[in-house]
Amino acid sequence: ALRGGAIAGAGLDVLEKEPPDQDNVLPTMDNVVVTPHFAGASDESNLRALQFGETRQTACLKTSHY
Repeated sequence: ALRGGAIAGAGLDVLEKEPPDQDNVLPTMDNVVVTPHFAGASDESNLRALQFGETRQTACLKTSHY
């Protein structure tokens, strides 16, 4: 589908096998972007995750549901 144009492009954060085999064509295709699995990790995303966890913990403590 990527080669034939049915799908214009793909951004992939996870591959079936990491690191990919040398013969895996996906990382070499012009219309494919492959990033390491940790590509979503940033200062901003880490802060949001911490804030979400803090909100959930506070809610649990306030309702006494552990």
